[in-house]
Amino acid sequence: MNHTAFTLLLFFFLTTETFSQERKYIVVEPSYSYYDNHEINLSLFYCNHSFDGTIGMPTGYWGPYISGGFGFKNGKEQMVTRIGYAGFIYLIGGRLSIIHYTDFEKNQFCFRPEVGLSLGGYISLTYGYNFNIYKQDIFKKQYHVLTLSLGISEVLFNDKKE
Repeated sequence: MNHTAFTLLLFFFLTTETFSQERKYIVVEPSYSYYDNHEINLSLFYCNHSFDGTIGMPTGYWGPYISGGFGFKNGKEQMVTRIGYAGFIYLIGGRLSIIHYTDFEKNQFCFRPEVGLSLGGYISLTYGYNFNIYKQDIFKKQYHVLTLSLGISEVLFNDKKE
C-alpha cells in the first residue's frame, strides 16, 4: 500500500463520526515513578475521551491535569506537585509536566517531557527526563524517569454505547 492510500485511509478513519466520539470526563490516575528516587502520585484529569464507535470501547484521553504525591530516598520524604498536559490514544501517549519538589525548607522546579506505551491511556508505561528549570539541582532530580500509571474513569465501567 503506498503512502497516499494509507494517508487517505487514516484520514477517513480519524474523521468518521462513528469511529471516534469525544466526551469530557474526570480521570483519576495513580502512578509510580522510578529514578534515583521513588515517587508516588495521584493525578486528576479533566479530559476528552476518545471512543471507538465500531467496538464501543474507550481508546484514550487527553487534557490538563494536576497531581500531588511524595518522593522517597534514603528515608527522606519530599512533597511532589505537578501540573501539565497529557494525551494517550490507542498504544502511545505522553505528558508534559512542570514539577515542584519541596522538603518544606528548599524548593526545586523541573520540566519533564514523557513518551511511552499505553493501552488506551488506562495502563501506561512512560519514559521521561527531568530538566531543571533553575541551574541548581538541589534535590538531585535531573534523571531519566520511568513511570507506571493506571487511569481510572467512569467510562471504563459504562456498558452503554452512545
